[in-house]
Amino acid sequence: MNILQIEDDVNWFEETVKPLLIELGAKTVLHEETHDDAINTINSNQIDYVILDLAIPLNNDNPVPDASHGIQLASYIRSRFAGTPILILTGQQTEDAVVRFVEDQELTTFWDGKLKSLVKVRPKRLVSQAIELLSEAAKELEAIDAIEIDESGCELNVLEKRVIRIFCKENSAIAARVKSLNGGLSSAKVLQVTLIGNNGDSLPWSALVKIDSKHNVDKES
Repeated sequence: MNILQIEDDVNWFEETVKPLLIELGAKTVLHEETHDDAINTINSNQIDYVILDLAIPLNNDNPVPDASHGIQLASYIRSRFAGTPILILTGQQTEDAVVRFVEDQELTTFWDGKLKSLVKVRPKRLVSQAIELLSEAAKELEAIDAIEIDESGCELNVLEKRVIRIFCKENSAIAARVKSLNGGLSSAKVLQVTLIGNNGDSLPWSALVKIDSKHNVDKES
């Protein structure tokens, strides 16, 4: 699991949080201190999970931490990377702001195939609870990554395969056969997906799936 943590207290991150993340099996742990640097990082890396201290600086020219910068960043991630889970760490002074943000979030299909809020909140002073939450998420990610996909006439990237695997999990399938049906002008990949059940047989239906970035999907819709 590739984790990005946004935290302006570098010593706390290095001494307390990072060792715990590595211990739970995080493949990569990236760290940024400001809103702007975090946006650059998430746009240029495959991030599986974001840990966000709500009170962060906007950038190096505006170094004063503020909860509004954390909310701004969380909103950006939810709009551009809607499938990326976020764990918000709060101090007492930021609890009201994060409650309002979380209440506005729609449920999304998580890695376990169930509808959940992808935004979780834990007090910063109880970081051990946050690590337990991440540990469970890491197990769910490992489980869906084990779902086999047989590709025919198409090449899917890591995140496209994850979409198919979540679809399998949601429908209690153990594998999928994927065939490309592309031919239109859209940038989306159009796929025929046949799910495989526990007995190794195809489930009695196939799905037509279109996969693209959320921005392109919303624009096309």
